[in-house]
Amino acid sequence: KRFRVFNLAVPGSNSSQHVKYLTELLLRPQKPQLVIIMTGANDAWNMAESNIGRIMEKKDALKSALLSIRLFLADLRIYKTVKIVWLNLHGRTFESQLDPFKQIAKREHSDPDTLKKLLRYNLEKIVDLMRNSNIAIILQNYPFGEVTDDNIMQDVALKNKVSFWDNKTAFQNALKTSDSHTLFLHDNTHPTAAGYTIMAMGLYHLILNDNPK
Repeated sequence: KRFRVFNLAVPGSNSSQHVKYLTELLLRPQKPQLVIIMTGANDAWNMAESNIGRIMEKKDALKSALLSIRLFLADLRIYKTVKIVWLNLHGRTFESQLDPFKQIAKREHSDPDTLKKLLRYNLEKIVDLMRNSNIAIILQNYPFGEVTDDNIMQDVALKNKVSFWDNKTAFQNALKTSDSHTLFLHDNTHPTAAGYTIMAMGLYHLILNDNPK
């Protein structure tokens, strides 16, 4: 099999920004045959260009006003820079049993139910974008699972009959014979080269055998 991979990932980007990036991708003359998506972990802290306002009820005027302020600040570069520095100073942990993304979500006072709705909304948008352009899609979860502990990625994949790769189960199986420090960096979240190999081989075999649509 001969193929060309375009890595369009942007560090720290959220699922709403991925909808925007993919919309812009479809404007290019050369479109991909297959798009592989893993998203949602950064929704808890990065509200830049977020679609959160579209899925929240606007009954509470104060909450709506505070949300508008947060969305405005999130688009300011200086605010984002300070936020990232602060999170790296206070939101990282070297304790293997703690998930830094979940710690950040708690520190940001992010509502789990809102994060779930936001991720589902954006995933449905992404699937629709790809479907309308006849581009195959694979959804995949994170090696550590999802921040909200729900199987949203898999649920959306099953509902829309698109391919899904389960990184969480693959890593759980690998951890039965490998040390966590072999598969994850010190933050216990981002994979090492060995961890990314598990992800890449899983996706490769899925593409060969499942013929994603």
